[in-house]
Amino acid sequence: MYYIAPTGQKKAPKDIEYFSFIKELDETYGSDMVYNLIFEIFKKTTNNVDTQILEYITQQCKIKFGTQSLEADKNITFIYLGMIAEENKKNAVVKKRIKMLGIYYLLKEHKSVEMSATCLCYMNAEAILEECRVRNI
Repeated sequence: MYYIAPTGQKKAPKDIEYFSFIKELDETYGSDMVYNLIFEIFKKTTNNVDTQILEYITQQCKIKFGTQSLEADKNITFIYLGMIAEENKKNAVVKKRIKMLGIYYLLKEHKSVEMSATCLCYMNAEAILEECRVRNI
């Protein structure tokens, strides 16, 4: 997955970049609003892009995030597409839950952006699944 940056360059979004923006939303609007929106998207995510979910993201961002709605739409869409990518990884066990767990760490446990975006790379699938289970993900 990539997007075209304002410079015209193709760029792959990085977890740390969109997690940083999600943290900004959290600081402005509160973690419950941001987390609940992303969790709703998580519950609806399958291994295919759903245009209704994309429209839902855009609509909710316009309603909830005012002047930051366009940037929120872009970054939450990256999270959604990242979840789809995780669902499509061959032999993956954790799948989309890995993204949601990182969001949980960031917004509910107030861990750093860096830790939330990268720490799960160093855990095995069983440990990640247990982390998800105890957090109802």
